[in-house]
Amino acid sequence: MAYTPQTLTITQDVTAANVKQIVDILTPRLYGSSTFNRKDSYTLKCNVDTGGDELHVLIYPSHSDIPIYAGNFTTTELTECFLDISGSVGLTKYWQVRFVGLLADFKMSGFAIDCEPRPEPVTFYNHVLAETGPNKKRIRVWPVTINTIGEDVIMTPYVDGVAQPTLTINSTYPKTFFYQFITDVFGIDHGYTLAGACAFELHKIHEPQGVQILPIAKRYDQVGADELFRYGKIKEFFVRILPIGGTVIPFSVIFQDDPVYTSTLTVVDGVEDTYKVSVPKTVAGEIVRIEFGPTAFDMHRYYVVVKFSRNGKDTELDYVTLK
Repeated sequence: MAYTPQTLTITQDVTAANVKQIVDILTPRLYGSSTFNRKDSYTLKCNVDTGGDELHVLIYPSHSDIPIYAGNFTTTELTECFLDISGSVGLTKYWQVRFVGLLADFKMSGFAIDCEPRPEPVTFYNHVLAETGPNKKRIRVWPVTINTIGEDVIMTPYVDGVAQPTLTINSTYPKTFFYQFITDVFGIDHGYTLAGACAFELHKIHEPQGVQILPIAKRYDQVGADELFRYGKIKEFFVRILPIGGTVIPFSVIFQDDPVYTSTLTVVDGVEDTYKVSVPKTVAGEIVRIEFGPTAFDMHRYYVVVKFSRNGKDTELDYVTLK
C-alpha cells in the first residue's frame, strides 16, 4: 500500500530567547526480520532527547495509509522511552514511523519495534510423516493448528499414496482442527496436503494419534539367541504374528547354531493372532534361537514366549520371552 504524504502545520517560535526547530522524520518501511510475515506489534522503543518538548510518534501500518497516533516522548536528556502499540497498531506486515515535533534540542540514537512474527503465509503445503519410521500403523486423528484468514483451506490426508476424504477448514485466528479417520486405514506412509485459494498461516504440525504401530515387516526373521542358563528342554512356544499375503511360515529351532527341529506354522492371512507350537521332547540345549521364514510374503512378528524345563527340573516349567 502506497504512502500518502500528510499535511503538517507547525508554528515555529523564533523569539530571541527561544529558537526551536521543526523535526519531521519519516522512516522507510520496516519489515523486521521477514518481509512476508504478518507481525503482532508490541512495543516501540526509542533512545531520544527532546529538549523538554513533545516529540509525537505516528505509525503507518501495512493495512492503512492513514497514520495511527501512537503517543509522544518528552525528555530532557538522552533517555530510553517506550510506547505500547499493541492495541493501536496490532497486526501488520511492516511499520513506517513518523517522528514530528517543534523542539529546542533533539537527539535520537536509535529506535526499535518489538513484535512477534506469525508464520509466513502460503497457499499450499505438503507434509509427510516420518517420525514413526517404516512401520505399518493405524492412525485415528491428526491435529493441525492453522489460521486460514477467513478463507477455506482443504486438508487431504494420504495413506500409502491413496487420498482420503477431505476436510474443509476455515478460521480467523490460529485454531486447532482435528482430522478424524473414521475407517480402519492401515499403512506405512502417511501425509497430508493443505490447499487454499488464498494465503493461510500454518502455525503447528502436530503428531498424529494412532492406536497401533506394527513391528517392521520381515520375510526372514529370528528371535534370540538367548541363554537358558543350564541345559533346557523346550516343551512349546507361543508366537504373536500378523501375516500379510500368506498362510505357511517355515521355522527352525536352533541350539548352539545347530537346527534341531524344523517345521512349518500354519497361520491365517491378514489376521493377527498368537499361535501355540508344540515341539518334540528332544529339542534341548543351552543357547536357543528360532528362525522364521524365508517366506514370499510379509510377516509382522511381535514376540515369542518359550516354555521349557531346565535339566533336573522336569516337573518345573519356566518361561522366557525371546525378542
